[in-house]
Amino acid sequence: MKQLRLSSNAITHPGHVRPKNEDSYLLQGEVGIWMVADGMGGHAQGDYASARVTEPISVAQPFTSLEEGVRCVRQAIHERHQNLLDYASQQGLKTVCGCTVVSLVVFGDQACLLWAGDSRGYHFVRSNQQLQQKTIDHTYIAELVNNGGLSMKQAHQHPYAGMITRAVGMANAFEIDEVYLDLSAGERFLLCSDGLYNELSEFEIRDCLHQGERPGETCRALLTQVLAKPARDNVTILIVDIGDG
Repeated sequence: MKQLRLSSNAITHPGHVRPKNEDSYLLQGEVGIWMVADGMGGHAQGDYASARVTEPISVAQPFTSLEEGVRCVRQAIHERHQNLLDYASQQGLKTVCGCTVVSLVVFGDQACLLWAGDSRGYHFVRSNQQLQQKTIDHTYIAELVNNGGLSMKQAHQHPYAGMITRAVGMANAFEIDEVYLDLSAGERFLLCSDGLYNELSEFEIRDCLHQGERPGETCRALLTQVLAKPARDNVTILIVDIGDG
């Protein structure tokens, strides 16, 4: 197992329209955990939900494997899912108190992305400027597109374009999807809420990831581009760089 050097940073902003920021993020790079959560807009206390889900994860000792780290994060998300359900019941809330989430776990030269909802995880390789979305949105529209029932052009115009089918705090059967990757120096991960990719094209995101030198600088550059647009939603950007050990 090759040991790689990791550096990370994140930034969040309410955008130009929303009165408050319902996004949150977690930088726990010392144990190889990062997370972005997006409170469900139009529902009860989305900011509370995202803040609870991104609280630091208790780790008694350094992970001994990637699988152990993934189990720890998965368990924490499931526990926080149940906590949000209990909170909504205790408060007598009539709507969901929930959020989408995407998390990255790194151990040695391996990584895992875990997610529920439409917050995304991207993988970028500097050497060939290849950007890949590694997560699959848990939305009504994405399911129609993936099943061949809707074209991408039709998806953008669909009245249910923002309907989430899976999220932390939603009362239906809750599942977390996972994808595993091998790592090499010179790669970057981007975790973000939909406030980023709904405003910037994949080309704009890829170009900024290629030009940026450090995670913090790249986060700020991406945010600057978003704020030059209508920025109709909260936006959160988290970048993890993979370097030589």
